[in-house]
Amino acid sequence: MRKELALYVRNIYGLDADELADPATQPFERVEFFKDETVTLTQTIKNSTVPDKLFTDFTQGFTIPASPVNNKIFKHYYNNGILGFDARIKVPARLELNLMPFKDGYIKLESVAMEFGKPKSYKITFFGNTVGLTELFGEDQLSNLDWLNNFSLLYDGTVIKDRFSTNNNNVTVDGVQYVDPIITPLITHTRRLYYNSGQTVVAGDGNLSYTASDLKGVRATDLKYAIRNEVIIKAIEKTYPSISFGSSATRFFRNNNAPFYNMYMWLSRRKGSVQADSAFEAPVYPFFVPFNTISSTDVAFGSVDPVTGITVNIPSQYNSFDGSVSCSIDVAGGSGSVIYNYELSYNGLAVSSAFNVTGDQTVVIPNNLQNVTSGTFTLIISPQTTLVLTQVSLTLERAYVNDSGADIEESSQFSTGSFTITAAFNFEITQQIPQMQILDYLTNLFKMFNLIAYVTYDPSSGISTIEVQDYNQYYFGNNDYDFGYKSIDITKYVAVDKETIATALPYSEINFSYKDLKTFFASFHKQITNQNWGTETYRGADNSLFSGNTYKVEIGFEHQKYERLIDGTGQTVKTIQWGWSVDDNEESYIGNPLQFYAYRKTGGTQLSFMINDSTVEPLTNYWLPANSIITGNTTASQSLNFFPETDEWTFQVNLNTLFKNYYEVYMEGIFDFAKRIITVDAYLPDSVLNELQLNDRFIIGDNTYVINSITTNFATGKSQLELLTENLKQILL
Repeated sequence: MRKELALYVRNIYGLDADELADPATQPFERVEFFKDETVTLTQTIKNSTVPDKLFTDFTQGFTIPASPVNNKIFKHYYNNGILGFDARIKVPARLELNLMPFKDGYIKLESVAMEFGKPKSYKITFFGNTVGLTELFGEDQLSNLDWLNNFSLLYDGTVIKDRFSTNNNNVTVDGVQYVDPIITPLITHTRRLYYNSGQTVVAGDGNLSYTASDLKGVRATDLKYAIRNEVIIKAIEKTYPSISFGSSATRFFRNNNAPFYNMYMWLSRRKGSVQADSAFEAPVYPFFVPFNTISSTDVAFGSVDPVTGITVNIPSQYNSFDGSVSCSIDVAGGSGSVIYNYELSYNGLAVSSAFNVTGDQTVVIPNNLQNVTSGTFTLIISPQTTLVLTQVSLTLERAYVNDSGADIEESSQFSTGSFTITAAFNFEITQQIPQMQILDYLTNLFKMFNLIAYVTYDPSSGISTIEVQDYNQYYFGNNDYDFGYKSIDITKYVAVDKETIATALPYSEINFSYKDLKTFFASFHKQITNQNWGTETYRGADNSLFSGNTYKVEIGFEHQKYERLIDGTGQTVKTIQWGWSVDDNEESYIGNPLQFYAYRKTGGTQLSFMINDSTVEPLTNYWLPANSIITGNTTASQSLNFFPETDEWTFQVNLNTLFKNYYEVYMEGIFDFAKRIITVDAYLPDSVLNELQLNDRFIIGDNTYVINSITTNFATGKSQLELLTENLKQILL
């Protein structure tokens, strides 16, 4: 029987962010359908024919009349002189089935059919919510996530060492504490590291064996920072407040899910050493001048604060007040050629600045600041390299007639004494994060862990919640017999006149790999084994040869192989593992963004760390990169490899691969000898369609099926069901 389908559209043209978040602003309006219009909706979330793709609800294009109601909703789009509807974007939409909420999503206006100069119909397409993510993110890059700059920090030897050797470098943003959001892993961008306790010292060499006062080991500037993926996910939510990645205890992106939470992205946008963004002429190192001394010919009429600067407070009752401000910067002789900028601000606004100057400077003070009576001065000096100053001073003078008629002259001088501005530029996360589109970043995470996403929309808040779970969690749940799905008997609704049975396996094999395996150790692995590092080729449990083509699941991240060091003298294994970001010619390399697991080794082999060219320290605590979650000196769990490789840390084969833990159940189901795709027709009641989740099972007779796809024709009420036979024994293992 025909089902009554209603479509509501919200025109968001011209709405700002606050108006978009308020459902009462430009509410949903119901469009009118042709009486004989056929609307077909296909629902699928995990299709065996394309196993790494993320699907959503969608409709084929259909037409609605150019009625007065629809013309009003679409703002007479056929008339380009009327602005009011933007057909370039998808706009929020809602489907109701027999007066009950059915699906939330988006519609896109495709075209308007004209007849004799008048509009006849509109062609539109409805998309489910996950398609809206493509529209939302567009081509935005990870570098567009400005919220990440809450975690920016200086890039100098002391800070690099701190993030390399310590933990609990926590950062609180918006009232939420993030644990170790930025670390320094032992991955060098150019220099080769090794360990040899018996080798003669070579100054500046990469030998990590520590001996007091010998300038060798890993240099701070050999390393780059890394950011926890949890922070990137949060930045996406903060940048796009209309979406949330959920808060349920079973979501994948949570901080007690170690396979996700322990994973970091290396902050390397360019090959070789860390540099400031190319948009800037030269790196500078901003420094807030710490005025700390006051000298006065009379009572001081100002105060200094290490945070706010110099506060001026001249009583307003003075007669014939005449004030003046002067500021000078005195540079030590050895820094006379150092280029620097300065900026003097008053009440937060820049009032005097100069760029690319050298030597002593007299700061020019605008005339309108010569008679200030109250306010706050701050001075920032930004050199290109280390700058030594003998003194910076700011002087306030006043001349006035006192109550007795006498001329009074007084001054207050605020000065610093000598100090040094160390060359350490601010490592802004958005300037250093690898180049990758946000949508590609999420897509690759989904492919790595075989994740499922489904979207729920709350019209009262305007927020779409993207629930993310891995395949096993979504389809089978966590606990025995608590699968998190419904089993629905639809036997009596199935048309028995015809049925199609086909193989569920359209491929001969499925290849799992990373797109970027070009760094030195990964490339060398291919040369000696003739197999790409961490790559799995699956042909079923019995490894048979089947007909069909090869399907590729390719992850768009870089995947390095790491090296655990052995002492060149004595051949003892050390608790040091490192990564080398060079190609097979040992030249600095930049490829796709690198994901890795971070392991903080405590009480390990003493390691030589060069803070700068003259200072070396022994460290026994340090952050190491790994392809597995390391739980001790000889044990490891979840691996980022698809194939069970010999783990670099334990020297044992790690069976906890991405394929084993996230893909195997799914793939065994597809390649199962008994697996079939059954295609049948059914007239499903509203109670089934309205409550249906795509991980539910259908029961027909004595058989249980997983949903591959459902295509419903709302004009006839008939649904074509594409179902996969379920291997119950498999999911109970």
